[in-house]
Amino acid sequence: MPPAAVLARLEPHVPAGGAVAVMRSISHAERYVALVMDAAGRPCTVAKVALSAQGEQALRHETDAIRRYGRHVPSPLATPRIIAAEPGLLATVAVDWRLRRQPWRCTSDLSWALGRLTRSAGTGGGGAWAHGDVAPWNLVHGPQGWVLLDWEDARSDAPPFYDLFHFIVQSHALLRRPRTRAILEGLSGRGWIGEAIDAYASGAGVDRRAAREHLTVYLRASLASLDPAERNGQAGIEARQHLLERLAESSPARRSPGRGSARIEYRAALRTSEQACHYDRVLYRPGSYDDWLWRLERRYLGGAVDRQFGAIRPRYLDFACGSGRILAALEGRCHEPTGIDVSSAMLDLARGKVEASRLVHGDLTTNASLLTGPYELITAFRFFLNAEGELRAQVLRALHGLLAEDGVLILNIHGNMPSLRSLSVLVRRFRHSRERPPRQLSFPAMRRLLADHGFEVVDSRGYGFLTSGWHRLLTPAASLALEPLGRLWPVKHLAVQLLVTCRKRVG
Repeated sequence: MPPAAVLARLEPHVPAGGAVAVMRSISHAERYVALVMDAAGRPCTVAKVALSAQGEQALRHETDAIRRYGRHVPSPLATPRIIAAEPGLLATVAVDWRLRRQPWRCTSDLSWALGRLTRSAGTGGGGAWAHGDVAPWNLVHGPQGWVLLDWEDARSDAPPFYDLFHFIVQSHALLRRPRTRAILEGLSGRGWIGEAIDAYASGAGVDRRAAREHLTVYLRASLASLDPAERNGQAGIEARQHLLERLAESSPARRSPGRGSARIEYRAALRTSEQACHYDRVLYRPGSYDDWLWRLERRYLGGAVDRQFGAIRPRYLDFACGSGRILAALEGRCHEPTGIDVSSAMLDLARGKVEASRLVHGDLTTNASLLTGPYELITAFRFFLNAEGELRAQVLRALHGLLAEDGVLILNIHGNMPSLRSLSVLVRRFRHSRERPPRQLSFPAMRRLLADHGFEVVDSRGYGFLTSGWHRLLTPAASLALEPLGRLWPVKHLAVQLLVTCRKRVG
């Protein structure tokens, strides 16, 4: 028997002689879904009722999304027609729909409509609009076409292909269709998935060659949103991990520009809220290898700043500040701490960590007016390894102009070559010859790059000599025992991670 409060909210929407069937939501506490029928027993209204503040907020977001984006929905896609929208209540017209023999198939017309909707309603700025939960159980097909239900996860910061890949992966995880092989073949343009990807790319105006890398982005980002304690969550996690492994095994070798699969520029990485949360809360979750490295890095970074400035509080800039780890660690030691990043999602996370820092959203390489130098201290972490060659050069030119004549630039290399990580990369290349290898950057190469742009290295420190696999195998105590080697030349340059301190070159 549903609570009396639910029945009271539904009463004005039940026609004379009609009936109502109420179901409690399994995944949301204090949430109910009701089917209202007329006197003849025909469905006429579907209503959602929320008895909590969190539920009311979700219904309000869903209502706003339907009203905001509904006008952009292209045929043959449609939104539910709202009958009533009140605090804690959303009622829509019941849809006359038909069972589908293969609900896991996303037809080309539907794929095109999802892509077109992304282009027409997208907001730009590093992301685009998405329904957020396109899945077979949220799509019904009737005489008038497709109706897309459940809009509470609608968002405006999604990467390309998000809705299409969510449909395919959720079907794969929970309906066991399509199979892994069909997904991989689809990325190469074969089968109905290949047709769906082509249709989506046409509607959205994006490069279908980037689909493979965008699928990888989606899989990694969506892992952070799944709860392993739930049955469907665990199934989703296992399916995504398996797909990531198969994608790595089948990835084509890196080709020359203009041919083969398109790479995603580093400027476009970590733009969505899910990608940012995965980076901050999964990669650096307590007890993880990266969290262990960060505790070392924080200590070594603090020591480097103290050696260069002593009791002086330098004016400080953290370039590509991301979720604010470095900025939060140093802001108490510095004057006018400032962080800049191209990802608004990352800056949202940083706001929860910093206390006295100014956060700037934008691309310094295209808009130099975003910041006003000089800065006595600039940091740039987890950037140069992943950035493309031209982007590295652009950033170093910009930072050189912002750094005070006697200022200090501190950066890190988190995939040093040579190191034990390099051996792991060679093994992976041997086992999976077509896999695109992880990026690596050596200390000599970084030193030459710095010299080319007016910097000289004044200090370096190695840390994290073991890769994550060896770290788990030999225990953190063994890893910690190797740390004194990080100050010894030339052994320190064999560490996986390097902390590099630079100044402007004199003369």
